[in-house]
Amino acid sequence: MDVAPPHSGHSGHSDDDRVGRRRSARKYLQAQVQFGRNGRRMRVRLIDLSRHGARLSLIQPLKMEDTFWIALPGLAPISARVSWANGFIIGCEFDNPLHEATFDNLMEGRKVEPVIDRRMLKRQI
Repeated sequence: MDVAPPHSGHSGHSDDDRVGRRRSARKYLQAQVQFGRNGRRMRVRLIDLSRHGARLSLIQPLKMEDTFWIALPGLAPISARVSWANGFIIGCEFDNPLHEATFDNLMEGRKVEPVIDRRMLKRQI
């Protein structure tokens, strides 16, 4: 997963634990994920994620109730539908919420991993 830090416009917080009208807290996360609709696949930008849905930046607008799938790192494709749309930015609701442990594992995956120096691997062989 290509992970980037949250956009700096979020007053320094990386998470939004306020649930409000959402069923679960969302976590800010920018990553490229696979997206599929009507037999077409592409990579789109994931902006944030919760157990019940996500916010995505697309290359084409969708309408309310449009259906699609996204593939989060290490998971089978997840079916979703558009719950709100504002131009190329959409909010979606997953047909089946992510298990809490699965969600936690995805959030742990957003940490920066150490760079592997392949030269050092060759020396150890």
